[in-house]
Amino acid sequence: MINTNIAISSFGLDQNNEILICNLNNGRIYRLGSDESGSLGDLNQDNNINVVDIILNVNFILNINIPNAYEVWAADINGDSILNVIDIVNLVNLILN
Repeated sequence: MINTNIAISSFGLDQNNEILICNLNNGRIYRLGSDESGSLGDLNQDNNINVVDIILNVNFILNINIPNAYEVWAADINGDSILNVIDIVNLVNLILN
């Protein structure tokens, strides 16, 4: 539950998974962001999605390293709440595109 003086008429997510809220009273759009850097696929938060992120994701899947909450979010490329080889394939596609 959110306690606010904003008359929320609608909400959604932007391309960075930040919440956008529309205010019915003044027509403004508010963005709720995170204070964490990084983006989906950038597991080590170095602002680059590359082979290092693939290695980290493989280590998470094989239980070599235990990911923190941010790493779980960033590694779950398809958003199904399961870290698996499909996330690796999607991560490779992110890098190639």
